[in-house]
This record gives sequence, structure tokens and C-alpha cells, in this order.
Amino acid sequence: MPDMAVLELVQLRSAALDLRCALDGIIRRADNRISRSKLKRSGFQKPADADWAWRPELWSGAIACIGVAAAPSKTPLGQKIRLFHDCKMADLTIKQFRNLRRIDLAPFGFMLEVFHFGGSYLSLAIDLPQEATVGFKIGHIVELEAFIESERPLKTLARLNIKHGPNVEQIIREFTHDAKVSSVGFDLGYLMLNESSIEEIWLDFIFEAPQMNLIKICDLTFYRRPRSGF
Repeated sequence: MPDMAVLELVQLRSAALDLRCALDGIIRRADNRISRSKLKRSGFQKPADADWAWRPELWSGAIACIGVAAAPSKTPLGQKIRLFHDCKMADLTIKQFRNLRRIDLAPFGFMLEVFHFGGSYLSLAIDLPQEATVGFKIGHIVELEAFIESERPLKTLARLNIKHGPNVEQIIREFTHDAKVSSVGFDLGYLMLNESSIEEIWLDFIFEAPQMNLIKICDLTFYRRPRSGF
């Protein structure tokens, strides 16, 4: 190529651009077809004993703001989800992406790319829909299942918060890292809950020491089922 005439380089470049345009078109059409197929089957099978199941919008449908650089605290991520941190200068990027692999169950995934992180916490706050509070009892177990990938080992905590009257009950669980698909259960039988006055339920998804890491949550689902003996 260093010995090619300028005219030959111009012709070669034009041919390469035409080829790239054709390849981009093939990739775009393939991605759209795969995404439509995933959206058609984006439902998921809840366990036989579950009386409620939910996949948040961030993983089940396209959101208006798919990516934010230097994302500030309280950034909304579609319905029911916000990003929280206490960094003055947030050196992190968030993005919704399409799940295109055969193993992916959800049509969309969510990514956090964190560089320098000078804050003390980074979390996603997920508000459970109002129907989750209907029939909510201490005889239930709430289960959270997530498909998480990260470049470096990452400690991840899930804190379930239940507001009933003036009080808020909390249960904290840690995700294990021996498998990409992890689940944690919140047993409500040990809480002092006033079942008749439950107003809100939300979950804090907390990432500890997230700096210099690329975190992908490829799927996230909630289930509610009765405890044994109830």
C-alpha cells in the first residue's frame, strides 16, 4: 500500500467504504431481526409455586435514554429504576444494550463502566410495581435472580426495603460469584411486618468497590412465592 498511486488508493478506499456499508447493513438487519424475535418471546416462565413475577423495563423493553456518560446521581433508567452514587465527579458510563446471544433470555441488558470512583456507594434503586404489594404477607419469600458479568471480581449486595406505615423493614443478601446466574431469597417470616399497611417495596442493588470495572447485568427478574407450610 505505501507504493500505491494516489488514484489507486482513492479507488481502494471507495471499494472498502462500499464493502463496509454493505456489511453494516447486514449486521443492522440481523440485529433488528434477532431483537424482534427476542421481544416476541421476552416473557419468562415463573416457578410453578410463584404467585407473582416481574422483569423490570430496563431488561424487558427499550428505554428512552439508552446511554449516559458521567452519569449523575438520580439518573432515571426507564420506569421504576434510578442510579444513585455520591461522587462529585462521576467517572462512569451507563448504557442499555441489546442482548443478542443465544443464551440470553431478556431482550435487553444494562452496563456500567466505572473508571475512577471517589464515592462511598454506587447502587440501582428498583421500585417494585404496586401489584407486588397486593396480597404481600410474612408467609412469602421474595426471590431475585440476576445474570451478572464483570471484568473483575465484584461484591454485589441486594437490600429489600418494605415500607409499612412509618416503618421500613430491610433484608440484605449478598450475591455469590461462583456462577454468572445468581439468585438470592428474602424470607419475610422473620420481619415484624404490618401486612395491612404495606405502602412501598423497593430494592437497592449495591456494588462495592466498583472502580476500574465493567459490569453487565444481562437479566434481572423477581419472583414471589409462599414459604413452606403457608
